[in-house]
Amino acid sequence: MNTENLSFDDLRFMYGTGRGYLISGTGRNKITGYRQGVMCKLGDLDQAEWIRLMQELIERAGEQMLYQQLLQWYTEHNYTRDTPAALKMEALQAHSHRLFDSERWVFFVDFNKRFRPEVLKHAALVLVQCECCAAPGMTTQALLNQSDGTTCCPVCKRWSPFHIVHDAKEVYVP
Repeated sequence: MNTENLSFDDLRFMYGTGRGYLISGTGRNKITGYRQGVMCKLGDLDQAEWIRLMQELIERAGEQMLYQQLLQWYTEHNYTRDTPAALKMEALQAHSHRLFDSERWVFFVDFNKRFRPEVLKHAALVLVQCECCAAPGMTTQALLNQSDGTTCCPVCKRWSPFHIVHDAKEVYVP
């Protein structure tokens, strides 16, 4: 496989795959194994191969620092107590999706404010006030566009009804 022309779109994580296989033997003496994989545009790749290809692509694109920032983000927000290997996989998946560039990501403002503030200069940011904690916070118009009347609160991260704050006088203080 020619890895020189691979793009993040080619390696975009679609879903994880798994397959049991027979190593040797029959009946009670059967020895089996299990292969974990990743489905992407290239097909079902072995998970270790996909990780290797993603790391090569990240290095070729000069995005090692961005990957380290994603890994740090997922490590600090590890609410399910994932293992370091699982966090690495999650950061690689997010990198393959270019999640840090998606204004529909609920952590887009927080992540980029911390690691890439220059990105926020070109984002469509909106000041909202959610009913959950009544504190105003920044979110993106893209996130509100996909809303069903609720959004992820920029302050407490609960999903809550919101209203757009057009000027500072509108901010409700309970």
